[in-house]
Amino acid sequence: MDKLDQTPDTRGDLSSGQVQDVASHEGPTGRARVNQPDAAPRARPPIRPDHELVVQNLSTSLISALREADRRVLIRQPLKLRAGDTARPDVCVLRGAKAANSKARRQHDAIELIVEVSSGALQYEFDQLARYALAAVPEVWIVDLQRHRLLVHQIPSGNSYAKRQLLVAPERITLLRVPNVELKVAWIFAERE
Repeated sequence: MDKLDQTPDTRGDLSSGQVQDVASHEGPTGRARVNQPDAAPRARPPIRPDHELVVQNLSTSLISALREADRRVLIRQPLKLRAGDTARPDVCVLRGAKAANSKARRQHDAIELIVEVSSGALQYEFDQLARYALAAVPEVWIVDLQRHRLLVHQIPSGNSYAKRQLLVAPERITLLRVPNVELKVAWIFAERE
């Protein structure tokens, strides 16, 4: 199992709307072109500086951890969930080198992980969770900034998830579809042990 006991690589400055090619780790490589949803059930709360920092830390950690895998990390890119439904999660991991730029209906099949970061009451994120389950997204993480915890939802079942975990530092999280990759929960919150 690849243990990530070193500080994540922070060389790249990733900002909203960028796609990171994990295999080459050479920087932004393109944008997903997907139609915006007609109406979102609830507006995304404003992004605060601590929210942005967590998105950056998590993205960098995932990119470093998935460097050897055939995965792509997207930051706030529109994603096609299923027919007529798109979302723009904080972070998304897609399987396959071409998945991030796919316009085809198969993009939803490539989604392995969606991460939503909450700096508020979690209502928006839980609204999104039902959409992700209905779209058969295999794993969703909700980062709760107020309580410094990670809510992990795996194995979609209807409009919810069959397996749920609550993790805090110093625990570690293993990706459902990439079991040899493990991340420290503390890294998400920029904590060092």
